[in-house]
Amino acid sequence: MISNLPDDIQYKILELLPVQEAVQTSVLSKQWCHKWASMPKIFVSELNCVSPTLGDTYAPRLEKFVDKLLLLHKGPLKSFQLFTGQCCPPAFDQWMRVLSRLGIIDLHWVLVNYEVEYRIPSIFFSFDALETVYLCNFLLKVPQHFNGFKALRSMELLKCTSTTADLTKLLSNCPVLESLVLISMKVSIGLKIRAPRLKMLIINGSFAYVQLEAPMLANAKILLRNSDTCCLGRNGGKSNLEEALGSLVHIENLKMKEDFVKYLAKGCLPDHLPYMFNHLKVSIKLNFHRFKEIRVACILFHNALNLQDLYILADPSTLTKEEDPSTFTSFWDTEASHGLVFNQLKTIFMEQYEACEPILA
Repeated sequence: MISNLPDDIQYKILELLPVQEAVQTSVLSKQWCHKWASMPKIFVSELNCVSPTLGDTYAPRLEKFVDKLLLLHKGPLKSFQLFTGQCCPPAFDQWMRVLSRLGIIDLHWVLVNYEVEYRIPSIFFSFDALETVYLCNFLLKVPQHFNGFKALRSMELLKCTSTTADLTKLLSNCPVLESLVLISMKVSIGLKIRAPRLKMLIINGSFAYVQLEAPMLANAKILLRNSDTCCLGRNGGKSNLEEALGSLVHIENLKMKEDFVKYLAKGCLPDHLPYMFNHLKVSIKLNFHRFKEIRVACILFHNALNLQDLYILADPSTLTKEEDPSTFTSFWDTEASHGLVFNQLKTIFMEQYEACEPILA
């Protein structure tokens, strides 16, 4: 009965098995003998290559297994996922060369040992069919003659290292990129994202500056750390607020955490942003003791008069020497409240709300 299953069902069964066990299905029958060699999806975990005597990961065993697995593979390979703590550049380079010939669409490559990095070979940037990529602990150096990932729709980079110029070049040459996640990236200076089709963005890390040119962006979560090292805007004298949020015409959900609002408040602030946010929901970490951070929030609110949902995480930090509590009342009663009416506001949630009486009023 199992020998008569349709090919798609057989492949589905193989995909649910650890790849080492999938290979062993060759003993089931003649029809299953080489079925594993044409699996469209391969998932390899170092946890499945453990020495029974040493009780530890055995790197040569993993290398030998993956070498044979890719060498014997027949037909296109849609998805390749590898999770390992070993960094073996010669073997990795060879696997990349093989994958480049198999029409890979989905690539997940995770190095769980954060003490080492793997410089991805230039051949990776020739994966023309790539649609999804997830890389952890890689060093990215974009070759000079990079033609772009024309089909790439989703990219996640975790603990990867690159220069601002290389990362900008990479992202600018992904014309249909819709989803981008950058977690704990180590970038030489700042972050500049040009992505005309981008719809979802998550940023969590330390950057000297953040420039976004993503007019289709709908959902964004930005956690910026170490704002004391951040600099002012670099684009024609624009403020940090304008460079980061000024182009987000279609933004619907905006979450600003950690030091991002503090970064936006640096330098001269505009009276308003060039576009209205007609469908915006805001989640913001706000320090009510900092005059300019309150002003950043109010600029956003003025551009989002249809705001329906507002979440405020109050930063309980104390006043700095330069900040005068008496400015709160005058600011809140005049500039902040002038023309600011939330006719559409349905939900407001405040957490860790600690502030002085003038602010609450």
